[in-house]
Amino acid sequence: MNRILSRIITLAVFGLLLAPVAIAQDATDPDQTLTAFAQAYVDVEEIQADYQAQIDQTEDVEEAERLRADLDTRIDGAIEARGLTRADYDDIVQRTQADAEFSQRVMALVDQERSNRASG
Repeated sequence: MNRILSRIITLAVFGLLLAPVAIAQDATDPDQTLTAFAQAYVDVEEIQADYQAQIDQTEDVEEAERLRADLDTRIDGAIEARGLTRADYDDIVQRTQADAEFSQRVMALVDQERSNRASG
């Protein structure tokens, strides 16, 4: 019985020692994530504008579907290039829709990114 209890305690202590390492690896800077989101958001806007013009001009249904598939692929690539997953991106979009204060913060970063691109 003491042997089992000793093993449980050892495993628990070992787990506690490793926990901060795992937490540190998973931790991300929220400001950095929101800046990456703002950059990805503007990337997505630009990609969508380009593809929407092409989709609107085509009368071929199959071509329009191919363009939409390409659009989705390019959007995913733009989001991932900024270090986010599509799920991360979508979560931030949903949170901006549910939280007005958060939305203002995010949109200020988006506006800043738009300004940076316009002046650069």
